[in-house]
Amino acid sequence: MLNIEEDTIEEKNLHDFVISNTTRFFNILGMDSHFLDADPETWHQYDGYLSAEAKSIIVTNDTAEREVALIEEYNTLHTCDEEQKQYLLLAVSEHRRRYPDFKKSTLVEPASSK
Repeated sequence: MLNIEEDTIEEKNLHDFVISNTTRFFNILGMDSHFLDADPETWHQYDGYLSAEAKSIIVTNDTAEREVALIEEYNTLHTCDEEQKQYLLLAVSEHRRRYPDFKKSTLVEPASSK
């Protein structure tokens, strides 16, 4: 069973995330999962493992790059004035503090009780 609390995510390797349904995941993606039957220390010798590892890095990097581009674009949409950006961030932060969820009961609660 996966125990996330033992180490931080950065300290984990791919084999730390293998659970009983992992084979199903590889089958759905049409990837070779035979390396899962071997000792994790030898996985780097299997083409299926190398292929899966390469694909996971590409997907992660692609997602991160898209998110950075999206934030950069969003950052320029509202204002180019740095003081206004800081004010906007403070306003959003305060709103999130006052309304931590999207429940109707939270939104209709009187502001004086917050």
